[in-house]
Amino acid sequence: MGADDVGEVLKLLSKRRSFLASLYDEPKEKPELAADCEVARSTVGRAIRELEMAGLVVRGDEGFELTVPGRQVVDQFHRFEHAVDAICGMDEWLSTLPQPDLIPPAMFVDGEVTQADIHAPDKAMRETVDLVSTAKRVRGVSPAVHGAYVETFNERIQRHGLETELVFSADALTELATTYADYLGEDTDGVTLYQIDELPPLGLMLVDHDDGTTEASFGIYTENGVQVVVRNTNPNAVAWLREEFESYRDEATEIQV
Repeated sequence: MGADDVGEVLKLLSKRRSFLASLYDEPKEKPELAADCEVARSTVGRAIRELEMAGLVVRGDEGFELTVPGRQVVDQFHRFEHAVDAICGMDEWLSTLPQPDLIPPAMFVDGEVTQADIHAPDKAMRETVDLVSTAKRVRGVSPAVHGAYVETFNERIQRHGLETELVFSADALTELATTYADYLGEDTDGVTLYQIDELPPLGLMLVDHDDGTTEASFGIYTENGVQVVVRNTNPNAVAWLREEFESYRDEATEIQV
């Protein structure tokens, strides 16, 4: 299938989304499709012909149904739509990043987006606190330090033995060592800190939870703190963030706690 064919399929997926959604649940005959999609029988006929020609729909024993490739294409199309919607909804914050390739599309597929707003300026920050509150291991990269994060990490470290590896920018580490020095004086077994000269205004976290799931997360920072957080358990997102963390860690210097 060439690029032109893919383009035609994408157009068809968008044009006939209601029929595909109806057939996704179960096979249907044309009258059922007409009622479910609230269209005329003639429209159903045209839609079915187009979808059959594209190999997305076939006539089965119980009516028209999605083919195996059709179901897979619809699944991927829904993920694509979700990712595009997330990216467009975050354009204000993504535009603040110094490089366009700092966050790959994989982080938006199946991702959960939380943005700060005028009524809840700490909304994104609270999402990160929630992320850590059930963690048994955290690997992260941060250009900033916030009291709520420090307190949450400290609670998990002291009470639950949270295993922690964090890479901080030099300025953030200085803030941690001065403003929050008392926390560093407590039991820090299992805590490893690293310093790197500079970081983009982007925080990264890879979190292994108590229930066995692993979650990738990033947050975009401005002078007003973290403005948007995206959480994702998609394996591709987790794999990217693990590789990204290891890359930053390899460039950083370990600091004695």
